[in-house]
Amino acid sequence: GSACKIHTGAVIANEPQDLKYAGEKTYLYLGDRNVIRECVTLNRGTIASGKTVIGSDNLFMANVHVGHDCVIGNHVVVANSVSFGGHCVVGDYVVIGGLAGVHQFVRVGRFSMVGAVSRATLDVPPFVMASGNETFRYEGLNAIGLKRRGFTAEKLTLIKNAYRILFQSGLLLNNALEKIKSELDQEPEIIEILDFFVSGCYGRKFIRPFN
Repeated sequence: GSACKIHTGAVIANEPQDLKYAGEKTYLYLGDRNVIRECVTLNRGTIASGKTVIGSDNLFMANVHVGHDCVIGNHVVVANSVSFGGHCVVGDYVVIGGLAGVHQFVRVGRFSMVGAVSRATLDVPPFVMASGNETFRYEGLNAIGLKRRGFTAEKLTLIKNAYRILFQSGLLLNNALEKIKSELDQEPEIIEILDFFVSGCYGRKFIRPFN
């Protein structure tokens, strides 16, 4: 990538920390204008995908680790000492609070925020906040972040209604998704929420509100 700022002690595209790795030729793709602060480690992929991919305009604060085969989007802010296990997928405009650990294979949807010191073991859908160490849970919409990115009050209400159906209706996931399809305007944000859950239905676990 061009115009990246890489600070002292950062290690870029080193071998993946995976016992199965046997020296295969793998890659790390780095976009433009990323800021990579002190002692960040960004590992290459393994033969599972062949690559780790990092987009553009991201900020990785000191001591962040991005494991093998991760896919990080654009305009992502990752605070100090966050660690991503292998194969994580992080959407655009995500914010990850300091000292959080993101478990391998976890997905974090666009415009979401993960709280500091969280143990992120479950998928985080788009547009929401999630936090917790003992119990990693849904904390509501990322309303302030969405407003800063130009989301209108009408859009916020629509997204909020979708998550009310998902998390407060008492319906099973598939039934809740069908209700969202039938009752809410199919704006791009609603389609994105539906796609996130549908693409992860089989074998995936998602955040839920704390009961």
